[in-house]
Order: sequence, then structure tokens, then C-alpha cells
Amino acid sequence: MKFLFLLLLGALAAPAPQSFAEGRELLYDGLESIERMKREVWNVVEVNRTPLFDNAPCLRLRPGDKLVKAMSDLGGKGGRPPRFHFHVFSEGRYYQIWADEEDGKLLLSAAFYSAENCLLFDWDMTPENAKALRTLLPNKYASSLTIKQFEAVLAAVKQKFPGIKIDYESGHPSLSKDRVISISSHTYAEFQGLAYDSFRNRIYKYTIKIGPTVFSIDGQTLLQGPGHVDRSEFERVETRGPNGPAFQPDIDPITAKLKKAEFDEMIRFQNLVIEIIQSKAITPK
Repeated sequence: MKFLFLLLLGALAAPAPQSFAEGRELLYDGLESIERMKREVWNVVEVNRTPLFDNAPCLRLRPGDKLVKAMSDLGGKGGRPPRFHFHVFSEGRYYQIWADEEDGKLLLSAAFYSAENCLLFDWDMTPENAKALRTLLPNKYASSLTIKQFEAVLAAVKQKFPGIKIDYESGHPSLSKDRVISISSHTYAEFQGLAYDSFRNRIYKYTIKIGPTVFSIDGQTLLQGPGHVDRSEFERVETRGPNGPAFQPDIDPITAKLKKAEFDEMIRFQNLVIEIIQSKAITPK
């Protein structure tokens, strides 16, 4: 049987990641993401190097797979022109991976959740390797908020935003220590922490699962700030369409005034949280 087919079957047999306790949600599913990275390619050049990736030396090609550099169509989305990307050739398909060449090194990009590549390559499931793969995530997961930072934000928000929704009241958030879990045929490392999502304007507790057959991130909101408001909801913003620049329709003045007030409140909340997080008095060195 083909590996990715078995991987999908195994995922179906594993506990469903959506079956969370109340208030938890699936933030990132590695299997779904990899499925979306299938590409049509041309001008294929095989890449032979050891290690494959200098910032993830634990990853190895599976028997019969290849690391290649090729032109790809980026899934045909957004009218973006084709360009050279790195891909894994596996079971007759090409999967794009986000990697950059720097000073003779090949580095997986953390900005594109490259930890999910634990599902495309062979590697030894050890706590050390799982921790190394965890660093290939956006900074909010690789470098979490501390309990001290969270409590400082909580205190300031209670004082300056008394109407804000808080799903957490006292004591420390319950965070499990890093651990390795085995369920049926699945073995994975689990990491928990706190992160601030500036777009959704919330602080949440997350759980990362990293293993040869598992990669997922779920979150539980602890502090929810004002909802996101885009400038286009109260200002006429120039957009670019297939026929060149265009402006959105006029916005009702009353609606624009209300949305501008909501936008200002959102920014005020974001600035407060970021200021506290970056404060040298509470930020670890």
C-alpha cells in the first residue's frame, strides 16, 4: 500500500482532532495542508544533498522518493506566475515544500508551517527531533508567551477593557509538560503553550502534536479582544482587479463612523497587548 494512503487511513483510525472539549478548535491540520500542496511541475531537476535540510537534519527521504527543484503552477491560484520551488516526489505526485537556499544551506521556512513535513519524510520519533521540528513553526508557536506575560496582559485588560470577554479567571493556565504519547499505532510528541493572535485579537492556549503520522495544532481561547475590522469597512480603498485599479462603492457615513470606532478599539487593544508582551520588565531574556 502506498504510504500517504496508509497515512490517511491511519488518520481516520486515530482519535478525531475535532472532538475537542468545549471551546477548543482545530487551528491547523498537517494532512489537509499537504494535500493542498500537490502541484503540476516541469523542468524537474533532482537535488542530492546530505542532510536534506540544514535546519532539520533528522528528515530523510523515504525509499523511492526524491527531492527535486522544479517549476510549478502554485496550484493555479491568484494568477501568480510559475516559478522554481522545491518539491518532494512521492508515489507519482509532487508536493511543494517551502525552503530557501542561503549561503550553501537549504533551510525549511518556519513561516509556512514546515513542521508539517514530518508527514512527508522518514525520521526517528524522539523528543529531541520533535522539538527541532517544532521550531519550524511561526514564532507564536516556536516562542510562546510566558505565564507572567499572560497574567500582566490579563490584569491590564481587566482594568482598561472591562467589557472584554475573558474565559479564564484565576490561577495559572493548565499547561502540560512536553511529552510523548502513544495511541494505537500513532506515537507523537505533544507541546502546549500560550500565543497571541493579533489578527483575531485573542490569546489562546495551544496544543501541538508532531509525529510521523500526526501533525496538528488546536487552540482554546482564554482572552478575546475586539473583533477584527478592516480599513475597507469604513474607508474607500483602491483595489486592483483584472481591468486595473478600482474603488469599492461608497460607504454609508453612519456605518463608516461605527466601523471606525470599532477599528480604533481593536488597535487600542492590540497596542496594549503588544506593549506588555514586549516590555523588558516581564519579557524573558
